[in-house]
Amino acid sequence: MKKVLFSFLILTFSTLLVGCSASSRTQVPVEPLCGISQTKAHAMQVAEEVLTDMRFEIDKLDTEEGVIITQPLRGGQFFEFWRSDNATAQAAANSNLHSLLRQATLTFNETASGLCVDASVQTQRMVIADKPIAGMARLPRYYTGGDARLQELSVSEAQAEWEEMGHDPALASDILDRIQNKILELEGKE
Repeated sequence: MKKVLFSFLILTFSTLLVGCSASSRTQVPVEPLCGISQTKAHAMQVAEEVLTDMRFEIDKLDTEEGVIITQPLRGGQFFEFWRSDNATAQAAANSNLHSLLRQATLTFNETASGLCVDASVQTQRMVIADKPIAGMARLPRYYTGGDARLQELSVSEAQAEWEEMGHDPALASDILDRIQNKILELEGKE
């Protein structure tokens, strides 16, 4: 009985954390990190190390344009304690309830006061299109090749669609904080 009550409470709490939809989120602008005394190439190298440490894979790194774009990263699950792409409790709940992808874009601009780094993280959620149920006998194979005893979810590219969920300002701020801390750490060693 305690296990059932505990499971119910966890499910209720997770549902409250996630909210109703992505459209109800308020988009808080992320302040760029400015006044960096490093060269653009060195700051981009530091940013690449930070993103790699966070398990992002770099898709594009262009020093001349001052842009770093990552490959979409699958959202970390609760048991992946080494992952750091869930910056808030709501992001962690969303990652555990949905299949999410996050893609980071960093831009580096030289200004009169030094180098500025701006971060943006785009989030997408997997949506599986509804299929009509042709009968209860086929229900175990609704989306899978499993049977009534063993279910395995295998979604083809034709079944899955990715819905835009908007930006993740908390993760973008976290990335900028990590870049700033790493730059300060490197400046302290020199």
